[in-house]
Amino acid sequence: MSKFEIKKIFNQYLKVKCDSHNIANLKNIDLFDSILIGDSHTPQFSYLVNLGALRTKDMRSLASFNDANIASKINAYKKYEEVEDEKTIHLKAGNEILMPLGECLKIRKSTRKFASSPLDFDDFSTLCKYSFGQSERKEEYGGIEVSCRYHASGGGLYPLQIFLYINNVSSVENGLYRYQVSSHSIYPVRKDFDVSRFLNNDRNFDLANFSLLVIYEYDINRNYLKYGELSLLLTFMEVGIISHNFELCSSALRCGACQIGGFDKHYAENILNLDGFNSHVIFTNICGRRR
Repeated sequence: MSKFEIKKIFNQYLKVKCDSHNIANLKNIDLFDSILIGDSHTPQFSYLVNLGALRTKDMRSLASFNDANIASKINAYKKYEEVEDEKTIHLKAGNEILMPLGECLKIRKSTRKFASSPLDFDDFSTLCKYSFGQSERKEEYGGIEVSCRYHASGGGLYPLQIFLYINNVSSVENGLYRYQVSSHSIYPVRKDFDVSRFLNNDRNFDLANFSLLVIYEYDINRNYLKYGELSLLLTFMEVGIISHNFELCSSALRCGACQIGGFDKHYAENILNLDGFNSHVIFTNICGRRR
């Protein structure tokens, strides 16, 4: 009778056949030990070990940013990063979301197959506004009026830029757009974006009928100078918050959405003309009408 052993540490439920003649088929605890003593390297483990680490100079940066009210000043000039010309598509103000939060939570479901009907322009505008848009609420910090958003951000620095690939939205030509927060508008980037290639030809997703794909770009320089090694953790928290807003708003609009962690990062960065050093694609969501 074959002897089986439960592999430890990395996957305690994975059973493998033990073979004393195969010296590579030892317990995963051995591999884990080699990582701990530095013989093997894994970026994930290295990051987790140092998660939240702050150096003395990081603390000085935090204090300097707060004392100089830099986040408020950046917020005040944010609108000058946007493009306003004949190509700019201004979205509607957005309808009120009437579905109660409890109902949104009950019907939220990761959705990969969609109806062929397009997402109408009003619902698209509402989805953008409440997922990653700017709210009507204003706050004052150090004499500077700050425009708030519908999602939290570490220190109010908002290091994420939103790109939208439109595939099936009424009144909007298919293509890749940049979402502009201050003006609640979208601006065309390019049309030749291969969604199938970006998603590694994943056939689990209905790439014929989906309405839009959200691509999150992270610019390190927007928050690293203040938070140092803590900045990446704060950014991952922020993209998670936005993504959850997006999924709940999608549910309220009778759409389905799904978060996607597997994608061709370098392909998207090349298409968006990102350098891959300061600017990175870190996450994506897909959305469409429910069947």
